[in-house]
Amino acid sequence: MNNKYLIRFSFQICIISFLYALFLFFRPISAVSFSLGFFNLGIISFVFILSGFILFWKLPDNKPIAERFLIMTVIQMLSILSVELAYIFTKQAIELILHGLIFSLVQFLFQTYFLVKIQKN
Repeated sequence: MNNKYLIRFSFQICIISFLYALFLFFRPISAVSFSLGFFNLGIISFVFILSGFILFWKLPDNKPIAERFLIMTVIQMLSILSVELAYIFTKQAIELILHGLIFSLVQFLFQTYFLVKIQKN
């Protein structure tokens, strides 16, 4: 695998982040403040893009990605849960915490689908 997968992975994260940003902008059912929602979006997107470097940076073509995938997933989960815990300790709105957890869950689902798709190739 080469770095084209890193670019595709980052592009996928940016698309999902953009859709979430539209969701925050139009606020169909959300009570989350606009600035905190975008801050949450930025932190989680940054964690996912940065962890993509763990998985794809200088990965040989025929090497399986299972080890790096596990390391990447653990780092993502610990980072996101640390941010959400900081929100809990600073007594932020429960909607903000739930938005962060749901957004990261959606990112995890699309990330897993992407990684299964590239492993089949």
